[in-house]
Amino acid sequence: PYTTLFRSPKGSPGNPLDELGVEAKFEALVVPVAGKVRSGEIRDAVLGLETAADLRPLWKLVGGEWAV
Repeated sequence: PYTTLFRSPKGSPGNPLDELGVEAKFEALVVPVAGKVRSGEIRDAVLGLETAADLRPLWKLVGGEWAV
């Protein structure tokens, strides 16, 4: 049997994921837990963080403790 050593596996600082890779990983991890619609809402809220005036909508989506 052969094994392969990855010095910089995909997603590590030495081999970062591209935008499509990040989206695919996000979907693979979040859709099974939150569902397709809600995961899309979470994704959109995260992508809008730079211009968001308030984080409460995102916090509500992810079930934050102080979500109001």
